[in-house]
Amino acid sequence: MCPTRPLSDAHAARIVSLAIALLLCGQEAIAQDIDLEPQFDPDPGHDPQFEGQFPEFDPDDLFTDDVVRALELGTDHSCALLFGGQIKCWGDNSRGQLGNGSTASRSRPVEVSGISSAIDLSAGYHHTCAVLETGLVQCWGSNQYGQLGADVEHALEPVTVSGIEDAVSVTAGEGHTCALIRGEEVRCWGRNQYGQLGDGTNTDSREPRTVVDLQGIYAIHTSWNHTCAIARNSDSPGGYNGILHCWGRNNTGQVGDGLTVDTSVPHAITNAVLSVSAGYSHTCAAVAGGSAMCWGWNSSGQLGLGSSDSTAPRPVLVPGLGQVEGIHGGRFHTCANLRNGFAQCWGSNLYGELGTSTYRSGPTTRIPYFYVFGLYGTVEHLNTGLNHACALLSDRSVMCWGNNSDGQLGDGTTVRSPKPVTVLF
Repeated sequence: MCPTRPLSDAHAARIVSLAIALLLCGQEAIAQDIDLEPQFDPDPGHDPQFEGQFPEFDPDDLFTDDVVRALELGTDHSCALLFGGQIKCWGDNSRGQLGNGSTASRSRPVEVSGISSAIDLSAGYHHTCAVLETGLVQCWGSNQYGQLGADVEHALEPVTVSGIEDAVSVTAGEGHTCALIRGEEVRCWGRNQYGQLGDGTNTDSREPRTVVDLQGIYAIHTSWNHTCAIARNSDSPGGYNGILHCWGRNNTGQVGDGLTVDTSVPHAITNAVLSVSAGYSHTCAAVAGGSAMCWGWNSSGQLGLGSSDSTAPRPVLVPGLGQVEGIHGGRFHTCANLRNGFAQCWGSNLYGELGTSTYRSGPTTRIPYFYVFGLYGTVEHLNTGLNHACALLSDRSVMCWGNNSDGQLGDGTTVRSPKPVTVLF
């Protein structure tokens, strides 16, 4: 029923801002202890339920050397790039992907050995890579397919990729790695069974190979076995509403060319793209105007269409989202950080990877219906792993949720969590 309990003056202002919600009677909220379930709202703006819960911080402390600058999530491990150029990682370390000289998994961040000047970072399946200020790329972890770009069996600490001296960014997949080079070209190395290196062959390579038929590239992203890149669009102001190209494995339509046939050369997919994220077997892009599009495998509703149809081999608009800042694909789930500072996730919720505070799945988890519950701050950046996700907040703290079997949530435990927990740096 509607609340009838007398209100104090101290709560009056808060209740006015929630008058519509309170009048709807369906919300089980009381005026003196508001605890609303996260739900779809096309424009939530500032939510009074979090007043007084945000951590206090000094803005002068936001950009010191030991503060988190960016996040990258691998399959079951997570990493953070610090403003000082160091990298810290946590979670699964069975192949040395944490880079600290051991193979012991860690449930709290540990510093990667020997790196103090990183400018970019990417975490893959069982390996991790970074770009240094010098333009060199260093990688560590498994080298089963040559994804480290070095003549080693594996590496518990960073090794330098041969043949690259002018990289500006890097992206790591399951068994391959790609780097964006000054001059706006892309080079890839490692596994190439499905053509994910983009060189027109299916031959693995420990040496970087130039992706064919690409020019003007300014962003790249790899997934399990496919790769995407965004090229400048001469018809767009500044050239940044780009043209998306993808290649590699395409058994579920994840390349987005309307087919389900693997391709070893890039195919142009769509334009007006701002950013792209290649998930396990699906792909999503943030596009001009604040919308998002997804395509590929949809077995758990990870495309956000409200169904679980098997595939969508061409880009389709994700309904019900607010203004999208970025979008990120995991294994069977997808998350988006919005321009209003909130985050939404949809798809599989087996491990709590949607961040809704429960493990429930159903029709409402196949669309962007729920907000991630309990993020005490504005989301600056978000990233997804196989079955977990993490957010970098405006105070530079990091919160993670979902699977935690190897400590990838970074809270000092190995207990999965359906709501965000704070990483203990």
